[in-house]
Amino acid sequence: MKTDLVILGLIDRNIQSGYDIMKQLKKLTVKNANIKFGSIYHALKKSTDNGWIKKTGSTREGGNPEKHIYKITPEGKKHLKKAARRYFSDKDVFFDADLTLMVLDELDAESIEERVQSVKDKLASIKESDSLYLSYISHHLKAELAWLKTL
Repeated sequence: MKTDLVILGLIDRNIQSGYDIMKQLKKLTVKNANIKFGSIYHALKKSTDNGWIKKTGSTREGGNPEKHIYKITPEGKKHLKKAARRYFSDKDVFFDADLTLMVLDELDAESIEERVQSVKDKLASIKESDSLYLSYISHHLKAELAWLKTL
């Protein structure tokens, strides 16, 4: 659901091809998002099948593969707005790592220290930005780092 929401949002902002969506995600998230290239194309197909986007053409530059160009439909705009509201109104707030906490006692001090270093490295890679996404990630990483130091 989140991938579909992101893809529709980017197409609505005139990011038109799967390749361009991936480039924009890497730029906007500083590679902090875990969306695979295949997931983007799956979401594009699903969105096309559901009538949320439509192919409006294609381009080819040099020897590169053909890039299909997409545009959001009026139905897609309605779905984007509805999905965004549903996602942000969800009363159950959880994070991907929450379930792994059940087996935290299986980790040794070295594994925890490796995680601390990974979080520090990730924080160092995030530059000051007006991006709400990067601000959100930065706050979560700082909170995780503070929590890890209590272990």
